[in-house]
Amino acid sequence: MQCTNNMKQLALAMHNYHDSYKSFPAGRGGPHCSYGSADCLVTTDLDTTHNCLWSGIFYIMPYTEHADLYDTYQAWCTTHGGKIPPSWKCTHTANSNIRIKPIEFLRCPSDSNVAIPTDKGVEKTSYTLCRGDTSYSNNQAAGLMQGMFTVLQRHDTAACVDGTSNTAMISEMVTMLSATEVTNASLRAPVKGGIALSLAKNTYSDDPSSCLNYKYASDTAYLNGSQFNTFRGQTRFCGRLNDMGGFVTILPPNSPSCMNGNNYYGDGIYSPQSNHSGGVNVALCDGSIRFVSDTIDCGTLSTATPGRGSTPSTGPSPYGIWGALGTREGGELKAF
Repeated sequence: MQCTNNMKQLALAMHNYHDSYKSFPAGRGGPHCSYGSADCLVTTDLDTTHNCLWSGIFYIMPYTEHADLYDTYQAWCTTHGGKIPPSWKCTHTANSNIRIKPIEFLRCPSDSNVAIPTDKGVEKTSYTLCRGDTSYSNNQAAGLMQGMFTVLQRHDTAACVDGTSNTAMISEMVTMLSATEVTNASLRAPVKGGIALSLAKNTYSDDPSSCLNYKYASDTAYLNGSQFNTFRGQTRFCGRLNDMGGFVTILPPNSPSCMNGNNYYGDGIYSPQSNHSGGVNVALCDGSIRFVSDTIDCGTLSTATPGRGSTPSTGPSPYGIWGALGTREGGELKAF
């Protein structure tokens, strides 16, 4: 019940943001920040040529009971000549207000790890924003994804051609305790919270079902000998990267996640996950919360993911009802 109430708060904040700006926030946004900068000049909120790292959750903070965090951050920027601190600098005074203070409604009670900060003191969150039905989504250009929260691009409710009650907005993710869970040779990384790394992009993008092969069939752990990361849930502020705070509607809920490469810039299949029995909660764009079963229709998982290279993701999703929920304008007429 508490998790559902948390998601209702997030959905309401998204709609209040929409009332003010006539759109939902971008899945990845923020001003220009070159990596390693001491401070960054504010140029444009959706700078299409630079390293924009704000997450959609950061944008809606003024519409929650923690508006003071956002206000404190903005006040720091104002008094420093319009500059902002790089969002990845956890120790920066302005950033720490948002990245380190516990925020209860961003935590699902079923995930005991979410209340334990990372080794850098960063608080985590249990909730993730929908990118669509493509594995090519981490740094994908604007206009190539069909989810509600895409790169450097905002979408309003009118963009939900499929209907706001048929389009996913927010779901859940499970976090991991620390890197020791995956670096200790005697431990196997859990599927929930972990991401399989260093996989050939064409393997899981040409055949998403291949990602399922990286876990043991009989339990909930990834195969021994594979590489993993622990970034899931580090999305409160600097969370524009999908492995930290995005999900796609390809594999069923609570499936493995697979990433191209071995760092947080890799494209990949990022599955929503929870510790609730049998599925995950999903907030739809009309503000309602639905429980989506692990057995939801996912169409043909051997079909290559759309949105490859410079080709936009368009038309009906190949991934059944689940894929249809992730797209805002696929034109699918599927009952949910």
